[in-house]
Amino acid sequence: MAMSLEKLSECLIFFVFRHSGRIQRTKLIKLVYLADMLSYQRRGRIITEIDYIYYDYGPWSPIFYGALESSPVMR
Repeated sequence: MAMSLEKLSECLIFFVFRHSGRIQRTKLIKLVYLADMLSYQRRGRIITEIDYIYYDYGPWSPIFYGALESSPVMR
């Protein structure tokens, strides 16, 4: 799938502000994943268009770290 960094950044900003700026990266990634899955169930498509890699501790994608580093809310 084609990835949307803009949509990913919007999701990251939403969850960071929703948690008053105090959220760990692992939880942030899981929340974005859950938002994608809920969107898929309701609308038939995901928000961020990220290809997730599934590990023992939950979904992950290397794209998250680039987006987190470039996001102004994570500084």
